[in-house]
Amino acid sequence: PSPRHERTSPHLPGRRPSLRPPRPAHRVPPAVDAHAGQPLPLRPHAITAPIRILLVDDHTDVRTSLRSAIEAQPDMRVTGEATSGEDTIARVKETRPDVLVLDLHLTDGNGWVVLERLATTGQLPPTLVLSACEESVFARRLLAAGARGYLMKEAPLARIVAAIREIHRGLLVASEQISTQLMLSLIHISEPTRPY
Repeated sequence: PSPRHERTSPHLPGRRPSLRPPRPAHRVPPAVDAHAGQPLPLRPHAITAPIRILLVDDHTDVRTSLRSAIEAQPDMRVTGEATSGEDTIARVKETRPDVLVLDLHLTDGNGWVVLERLATTGQLPPTLVLSACEESVFARRLLAAGARGYLMKEAPLARIVAAIREIHRGLLVASEQISTQLMLSLIHISEPTRPY
């Protein structure tokens, strides 16, 4: 009978080296188009375009603070600034922003006029109104005119940045107090009452 061949190992002394060819490295087969029989091209990673924002305020320091907070976000970009109603309407037509951040009180009027004029021409982008007046009557009128959000100008910059994202996603935004006032007005209650 023929002698039995012993398994060899390159790590053990005194053994003959193995004559077996090394196994090929495992390779993942490329994806194949079932119809054409050809490998599918690799898909590039999806690139999300930044949210384009137009800032409107007649105070330079306010615009500077907002711009700094917005441009620190990787998914946002300020496409322009305006200081008056007429300038705002012209810049909206020129830059076509994804979100308009609008001061309620401007040198040549107020945000209501801007909203109504843009809405009339069908060019009103999703708009976040910033105001110094925390009154639900202002919020109701502005939301009815087409605004998507109403916040106090003294709100933290992080809250304003978050509101821009929410409005861009199609949500309505308001401060907690304004939201409470609007909800109470819907159910015709002037003041919250405690349950007993």
